[in-house]
Amino acid sequence: MTVEKGQTGEIAVKIGDVISVPPGEGAPLVKDPYVRLHLQTEKEWQYRASSPGKTKIPTSGEGASVTVTIS
Repeated sequence: MTVEKGQTGEIAVKIGDVISVPPGEGAPLVKDPYVRLHLQTEKEWQYRASSPGKTKIPTSGEGASVTVTIS
């Protein structure tokens, strides 16, 4: 699942799915029990869904974020 810069709304993923986020778009490290940073490169940050729940992943420095529901 790839999240675009500035994307908003909701996405649904399963445990173990990887969510790719463009770096440098105000996407700080998301620290919660639902996702963990899996890979960090110059082109993308990847978060792996690790437990059921709901979290927000920032997609821009202006405060845009997507709500991720993990099941």
